[in-house]
Amino acid sequence: MAETYEAAAGRPFDMKLYYVLPHYHALGNYFRLQIMGGPNDGQIILEMEDFNAEANGKVFDPPIDLTGADGLRVTCGYNNPTDQEVEWGIGDQEMCEFLGLADEAAMMDGGVDNHNAEGSLVDGVMTFVSPCETLAVPKNEAQTMPTPAEIEDDLYMPAVSEADQDVSAVKPCLDTPVDAEPTVDPTLGNVSAVVFEASCNYSACHGGAVPAAGLDLRTQGLHGALVDTSATGDSAMPLVKPGDPAGSYLYQLVSQCAPQTSTGVTVNHMPLNAPELMDPKNVALIRAWIQAGALDN
Repeated sequence: MAETYEAAAGRPFDMKLYYVLPHYHALGNYFRLQIMGGPNDGQIILEMEDFNAEANGKVFDPPIDLTGADGLRVTCGYNNPTDQEVEWGIGDQEMCEFLGLADEAAMMDGGVDNHNAEGSLVDGVMTFVSPCETLAVPKNEAQTMPTPAEIEDDLYMPAVSEADQDVSAVKPCLDTPVDAEPTVDPTLGNVSAVVFEASCNYSACHGGAVPAAGLDLRTQGLHGALVDTSATGDSAMPLVKPGDPAGSYLYQLVSQCAPQTSTGVTVNHMPLNAPELMDPKNVALIRAWIQAGALDN
């Protein structure tokens, strides 16, 4: 970054980093951002393992001073349990990105355009190393810190059309309708494939090495992990009580916006941090499977 920055800004690389927000998708299980070169070469700025539904951004106060460094080194890790090659993209494809908020004399962007196609095994992990290319654009003269008068003034908000005045920023959460119906047979195999794999089995949720609440929804013994078993530390109510969806904690968590434990404590619905519940037909699939006896099928 330093050489590109200096050419655009006309001064040595002196970026100060205030905030970092990492980003990858469901297969991502590792992120690390390090200083590259200079007096703090190798210093880890942010490191996290696994995937979860949190933003995982980090604020630095005081900011991290990159003066004298060459740039930043980014590492992402993935766990691909499928037999498909995963590439860059959305949906079931992957990304390795971060957004940084910095005090800098030039606006910067960067990434890998030509990935190293030849990986190597490092401690059993297929590893790829590629150089990044960076872009630096001088700031417009108007892009300065706010003046005292601007700070004291009212926050500028663009005009809102009359039709949008009362529109909520997010859709309201609604409990799953009791008349919702599944569109596939209510078997445990379908519950696993249609619901758990799509919504629950991320690496730091219920499908990783340390599954949340001790509940591994990818285990070979899935039936035993669900039926007549209590969730760790949450409720004495069994996760699945055959024939009784209302008495099954799993069903309460996915069908209600504000589910409660057996002691009446309100907890987060699942999937965690989703503004809405899952598709009603998928929740109905869980209900129908429990109602039919929660068989190991």
